[in-house]
Amino acid sequence: LWILSDRNKWSIVGFTITEIFIGLSAFMAWIFLLSFINHSTRTRFLNDVFVVSKGNLFRFLINILPFYFGYVFAATMIFWKYDLFSTPMSSFSTLLAVSLGDTVLDVLDIALKEGIIAQLFLITYILLFYTIIQNIIIAILMSGYGIVMARLQIERRKRLMEKDIDINSLASINKNNVDESLIEEILKSNKNENLLI
Repeated sequence: LWILSDRNKWSIVGFTITEIFIGLSAFMAWIFLLSFINHSTRTRFLNDVFVVSKGNLFRFLINILPFYFGYVFAATMIFWKYDLFSTPMSSFSTLLAVSLGDTVLDVLDIALKEGIIAQLFLITYILLFYTIIQNIIIAILMSGYGIVMARLQIERRKRLMEKDIDINSLASINKNNVDESLIEEILKSNKNENLLI
């Protein structure tokens, strides 16, 4: 309660302690929600894709950092007159926004005012980061998706082999000798497993 009181006016990097704790609490609540999602194969699928891809994704992001920071410092030197690029930190956030498809028109207007060098700089940045690098990140995630799908198919085949029940022979069983609910349960579980693929 002391953290949420009005007496707490300490500030860290422009945020009060209260704002930091509330923000971290909300973030951690969503992160811990993933632990509940991981109990089912269907709901943990996206998490598995990120877990499988994280090594390659991390190495790729580390490899592109020198290019990104080179563009950040060059943008600060070229466009220093404008608020979007006045400091390296503002250049960092502006170029990140451009690579995600935001503020592209604003930055293009600035580049048009600065001449051909600024325009070429911005066009190469957009081509490199907006098209090529984002597609490589998607390819890395798709590779992880393929691995996770292959694992799910292998698990499904193992479960079907463990059951050792021929679904087609269930139709030929005399319903008088076997409980109908058992047949329906087996057929239902097989349908649910087929939905995973």
